[in-house]
Amino acid sequence: MIRSAVWNTTRLARPGALALSAAACAYLGAFEPRGPTVLMVAPVVALGWSNTRFDRIGVSVMAHLAIWSPLPSMATAYGVSPVEAWVGISVVMLSQAVIVGLLPPVLGVALWALSPFGFGHPVFGIFSVMPFSTLGAVESLIASALILVGLAIPQALAFGLIGLIALGAIGFVSTDAPTPSALVPVSTSFAERSMFPSDDWAQIGKKLESVEGLNPQLLPEGTIGQDADRGFEFFSDLARTGGHDLYVGVSSEDGEKIVGFFKDGHVATIYRQVQGVPVINDELAMPWHFFGGEPALIDGERVVFTICFEAFLPLTWVRALVTDSTTVVVVANDRWSPPSVRNAQAKLLSFPWPASTLAAVNFPETTSND
Repeated sequence: MIRSAVWNTTRLARPGALALSAAACAYLGAFEPRGPTVLMVAPVVALGWSNTRFDRIGVSVMAHLAIWSPLPSMATAYGVSPVEAWVGISVVMLSQAVIVGLLPPVLGVALWALSPFGFGHPVFGIFSVMPFSTLGAVESLIASALILVGLAIPQALAFGLIGLIALGAIGFVSTDAPTPSALVPVSTSFAERSMFPSDDWAQIGKKLESVEGLNPQLLPEGTIGQDADRGFEFFSDLARTGGHDLYVGVSSEDGEKIVGFFKDGHVATIYRQVQGVPVINDELAMPWHFFGGEPALIDGERVVFTICFEAFLPLTWVRALVTDSTTVVVVANDRWSPPSVRNAQAKLLSFPWPASTLAAVNFPETTSND
């Protein structure tokens, strides 16, 4: 009886240790500044190693829990009640994690990538070492998919690891660098989201006037919130008098968007947010909407915009690759992002691929242009 109990305990402990290890690696790869992003593929390996559906569900739940851990506090800071944030996000997270675990590993990982709740997908770990400039966009996407398949199938695990190491080495020695973007991101800071009185806009105007040159300028998510008519008039005048085009984040009842205010007086919506934050937004767009339009042409650049949560979804970056975009722009309301999430975003903005990446956020000293 004792031997049987020890055997049963050991049999349960091994899958538990595998799930915990996968979760720890995923968290380190996503959020720790010094953690290699490639560690995010650990859940895929663990899914492939798991012998039963019960074991896979355990791995999937723990990995989701680790990667989604910042979301409830982010939602609370966004204005959602703590109960709604914790209960709502937990239900969504557990539902997806169980479904991913029930499916064969390859199908589960694919579903996770295509889901509107694909936050922190393991494919980011592969993207971080993929030599896009050497292989090209389509070849790199195919290689990423094949490596995920190899890591998810025990018999092909060795080939997947060899491919990952080889391509990582190629990417490490690659010297191709993207051409810097002509867009100038301007960071801002506000006390409350989407409530910007006229004196804040006046401060933005002064800040824009201090930027040298006539390059197009980019302002964060929610720069225009309430009193949109007055905001549109203000930035239209600012673009005309300043002699440069402005790309401004606008919060409205139908979602977040980027509006262009041009120096010739023309105003146009450049991009509408495809995927918002789960639970917070009223509606969830379908993944294929990421491919619904061409990149914006700005001073000869092919620019893909991503707003807020979209920066953490793999289809955002896949869209940028397949459309041969030269620039990826992250427009965010960074006030509600904890440090761990800003670290994750910084990692996403440093993929070794032939595109310029930059971000404009309404948080002091966090604008980047890599």
